This record gives sequence, C-alpha cells and structure tokens, in this order.
Amino acid sequence: MEFDLRFITIEYNTDDGVSKVLSILSESFKRGSNAHFNSNSFNIKFDDLTRDDDYNMACIAFYNALDAWNKTGVNGLKYKNGKPFSDGFSLVVSFGECFILGSYLLTKLREDKLLDKFHQLIIENFKKQYKDILRSPDDFLECINDYIGICALDGHETAKAS
Repeated sequence: MEFDLRFITIEYNTDDGVSKVLSILSESFKRGSNAHFNSNSFNIKFDDLTRDDDYNMACIAFYNALDAWNKTGVNGLKYKNGKPFSDGFSLVVSFGECFILGSYLLTKLREDKLLDKFHQLIIENFKKQYKDILRSPDDFLECINDYIGICALDGHETAKAS
C-alpha cells in the first residue's frame, strides 16, 4: 500500500502495527495546516487519543520545531538548485508531527517493538525522496535529529502515561 504523509510517500506492504499507524497518519496529514493551528489538532479517529494528549503533542511538535529551526542551522540549508530552503519550517514540523503521533499510536497499540522500524522507515524514505531535491538530506536530518528524538520520546511517554 502507498501512504501519503504530506512530505513523503511510503510504500509499505506488511500488515502490522506500522501499516495501521501509516494509515492513520495519512488521514491526519489530509488536514490543511500544521496540527497546532488546526481546530481538531491531528484530526484523527483513534479512541485512545484524548483531547489533552492531542493538543499537547501538537504544541510540542510545533514549538520544538521553532527551536530546531532557529538553533540548528537547518534554515541555512539549500535546495540542489542553490535556492534557500524557504519551506523547510513546514517540513520540520511535519517530521515532528509524524514522529510524535506515530510513536504515540504504536505505543497505544502495544506495538512498542516496532518503534525503531517505524522511525527508520520514515528516515530512509525521506532520504530517497529528497536526494534530488536537497543538497544533502543527511545534513537536514542531522540538524533535526534532536528534535525528532524529542518528538518520538514525547509521543511514546504520553501514550504510556494516559
């Protein structure tokens, strides 16, 4: 199956917790804006997702993206054609939302063992799809590594606590 996560498309054909999460994320990314600015935050139907968890994770993904954007140098990266990476902030937020919500969902589904597989799947697909767009997808990922780690951990911990 193919899953559209706004910033990347993933082909994944294994029927497991990862495919369930990718399906939910694909629905979530159909919203028109970042979750923080959307009235229904992540805009998903998942019984275990509380309104508070939804709102708090959307805020964490957005405000930590601001820190990553301002402090890491990701805003200095360039496209292959040399133009500034002007829409990069939206990409950073999308990454965070993917990691925070995906980690939350996998944990709630009691599929914690698949967290690393899920995270690696997102990263590897990003590298493949952006190798001809960004001068260095690896540089981008290095700049936001701490940020996506914060989001992944927060999603997991939030799910365990609620």
